[in-house]
Amino acid sequence: MFYDPTNGEEEIYYEGANGDPDMSYWKGGSLGFFDLGMQTCASPAALLNTADGEEETYFCNSNGDLTEGYWGSGYQFLDLGTTF
Repeated sequence: MFYDPTNGEEEIYYEGANGDPDMSYWKGGSLGFFDLGMQTCASPAALLNTADGEEETYFCNSNGDLTEGYWGSGYQFLDLGTTF
């Protein structure tokens, strides 16, 4: 869980009931939910990269590879190719 100063949200990333990484966020008295849309085999770890302000998540995807998720034009995935 972290505070994102770029958009003023408190955010938490976790494995949702359907096996996708999910994000919940709190902003201005409202709670929102977002399914990030890729099957995972473990709960994601998240960080805010202070060098570029980019939110990043890391998790094991359904094929067992380490995957990075990040916000670009929508939520993007990069398969890092290391099998767990």
